[in-house]
Parts: sequence; C-alpha cells; structure tokens
Amino acid sequence: MYKYLVKVFMLIVIACAITINWTVSSVSAYEFSKMPNVDNEMLNANYWIKLLPNPDKIIMSGDEIDNFNQETIRDVPGSVVLDLKTYPESLSDIQLRLLVDQPFPDEPSYMENQLVPPGFWTELRKQINLDSIEEKNQVEYGFTVRRSNLKVFPTANIIGDEPGDPGFDLFQNSAVLAAEPLLVLHHSMDGQWYYVQINNCSGWVPAVDVAISDRAAWLEYQNEKNFLVITANHLKLDVDPLDPDISQLEFSMGCKLPLASATDSSSILDMRVVYGNYLIKVPTRNAVGRIEFKIAALPISNDVVEGYLPYTRANIIRQSFKMQGDRYGWGGMLNGRDCSSLIMELYRCFGFQLARNSDAQEISTGKTISFKNYNRAERETLLNQIMPGAVLFFPGHEMLYLGEDGGRYYVISALGSYARYKTGTSKIETVRVRSVVINDLSIIRGNGNQWLDQLTTAKQLETTSILNRSHRD
Repeated sequence: MYKYLVKVFMLIVIACAITINWTVSSVSAYEFSKMPNVDNEMLNANYWIKLLPNPDKIIMSGDEIDNFNQETIRDVPGSVVLDLKTYPESLSDIQLRLLVDQPFPDEPSYMENQLVPPGFWTELRKQINLDSIEEKNQVEYGFTVRRSNLKVFPTANIIGDEPGDPGFDLFQNSAVLAAEPLLVLHHSMDGQWYYVQINNCSGWVPAVDVAISDRAAWLEYQNEKNFLVITANHLKLDVDPLDPDISQLEFSMGCKLPLASATDSSSILDMRVVYGNYLIKVPTRNAVGRIEFKIAALPISNDVVEGYLPYTRANIIRQSFKMQGDRYGWGGMLNGRDCSSLIMELYRCFGFQLARNSDAQEISTGKTISFKNYNRAERETLLNQIMPGAVLFFPGHEMLYLGEDGGRYYVISALGSYARYKTGTSKIETVRVRSVVINDLSIIRGNGNQWLDQLTTAKQLETTSILNRSHRD
C-alpha cells in the first residue's frame, strides 16, 4: 500500500511539473503585438535597467530638484510654468481677456459626423461671458475633486478637424489630475464652467469638478510636509458605502496627497478599523461648491510612496513601463496621456514641475544636447553619450530614451501615429497607433525620414547647465 501511494504521489508531482513547465513556456512564447524591431523581453522594464551601469544611483536630491523647478519657473520663456502661490490676487480687464478671448477655428470643424452649425459658435461666444469682465477681477482659489478635462472653450462637445473621430478634440487643452490646486479666474455665463489656471496651463473645466477654497486652506493643503505620491499608473480608492464623494475616486500617476495625522481621524472610518491603511486628506465639493476636506483610507499595499520617489534611472524606466500599452489620449483625453503629459506625469513622481507641451519642455531647464547639423554617425555618437531616462524631441513628438541594444536606439512614448512603406511599394502610409509603445529610432515619419535623422534635442533633467553642441554653423 505504501509503495502504491508513493507511486501515485510521484505521478502527481510529474504531472504538476509538466503543467507548470507548459504554463511558463506558453507565457514566454506568447507573441505580443508590438512595434517593428522590438522583442518580447524588451517589453519588460528590467531588461533595460540591467543594461545600466549604476541604475539605483540618486541623480538629484530633493533640494536640487526644488532648485531645478525654481529655475524652470524663472527661465522658461512666456512664463509657461508658474508658482501659483505668487500669482496676483486680481487680474485687469486686459489680462483676463487675453486669456479667455480665443479665436474660433478658421477651417471646417466637425461635431461627430456633421459640420458644426453656425449657431453653435454664437452660443459658445455667449458662454465665454466677456461682458461680465470688470476693470478688476478677483482670483478665487480651489482644487479639482476628480480628474478633469481642461478645454480651450467652455463646452463638453468634441470638435474635430475631420468627421467621426472621438479620439481627437481641437478644444482639448490638457487634463487636470485629481486633488490639483488651481486658480479660478472667470465663470461661464451659465455658471457651469470655470476658467482656471494650473501651474503649467489654463483653460475651462466643468464647475462640478472644482471646489472653491479660501486662500489659507488652499496654501495649508499644499504646504503639508507629510504626503503620498501616487506611483501607480492609475489607482482607485476602495468602495465607501457611506460617502460617494470619495468612493472609488481615481488618482493618476504623480498625484500628491497630504497624509492625515492620527488625531485627524479616529481609528474607525466608514464603519471599519483602518489597520494597514494610510489616511489621506482628499478635497471634495459640498452642495454649494465649497471645499470640504475628507479623510480617506488608502491600503498600504497600493503602489504609492511617502514623499517623492527617489530620482534614479531605474525608477524613471520603471515608471514609464507602468504606462506601456495605455491608450493614447490627445491632451489627456479618454483618461489617457499624450507624449508630453506622459513625460510630465512620470517626472511629477520625483517632484519635478515641467511645462505642459513638448515645445516648452524642449527649451526649458536641463542638460541639453542639440542634434542640429549633425549627420547620422555623429547623431549615434551623441546618443551613446546620453543616459537612459533622457527625453528626446523632434517637431511634434517627444519620447523617453531607453538605451541602445544591438546597434539600435530605443524609446518609449505615447505615440499617435508613425509612417511606413506599403509592402512592395515606395508609397508611404500612416499607421494610427494611439498607444504607449516601445520602438527604435529607425521607424519613419510621413516625410520618409527616420526618427533618428529628425531628432532635434536631447534633454537630461539633471543640472541647469546647458551643453549645446550645435554651434557648427
């Protein structure tokens, strides 16, 4: 009997081993949909981290990043990045009109599959509410109570430059993350929209997404010394059956949330003892649109960090890969990211304040290398000097540099589209990607040139010195 049981046990062990081996093999053999010249193992952040000589070395301290931010605020042309705490308490008639009185599109525009009717523009002009602007206009203080779209005009309609494309909106300016401090500068005629200023962009958001605060509470929330940073791609609070304002509230990568002290809440919260949880302060909107800070429980098992994430190359790459495969979101549409917001939100995890758009990011603070007037071989030499985690630019796009592998140079980015030659022809076609993807720099643009030959700038967020190597002309 004993020998029989041993034999049965051995057969079970062998069967389990075969099953486990088959499972592992089938997973590793699975072919993911991916860009040209990308292998399965390249889809893992550790593949690139292992290529780094000192991946966990701290690049800049917190104080150095603060100094970097101050230089960005001071030196970026056009005051693209602002310190909201020093913003004027009121705006003149001229100052406010320059912000809100924007021209409508000259080209034909579409709402779903139809041309936008003339009456739409007339009504939209009324909603901008220019007649209410006074000689002196008081600034209000507030917070977003959820992620919100920041629009050029006060309308939820998606307006496209071609019919039937819900993934592109001419009026989408950016997205504002949850719990974001902002300034309210103007109201729409019907009161349903606020024109707001965040630290790097301005535009219209739905009023229901904003809670108005007094300045003292607004400053206190931002100045809290103890806080969490969301390092997950997206994170939702647990279901709260007693409070719909915070139940399953979603935070995106880079959100900063003050921690509540033990005296801010009893150990009982939403009918449970919150062992193993952080207690965070969340801005919510009451019935009259004013701020009400609530305490929410956030399990410590979530992908968050106390304070800012240590600024290392390994952490830069890990954060970028958390967004891999996400839907591309023009201006932050569809709860997604475009190329510049991917970089901006990734670097928020370390405490950086970057400009919103790629053009401004390209000319802002940092160690900068220009590719202007260099040939292919010289460009490759420059790339070999650039550390992974740097940001690469060409007109209309930016991407995070991952490194060189097998003579090819790889990046990850939120990619709208790229071009390729139709099979067996010299005709170029556009491939609408609209995802966060990894690719090498040999793919082409619509003009037929490889990305490598189109690079204009590489920027490493390390120092404030400018190393411009393009002065050969």
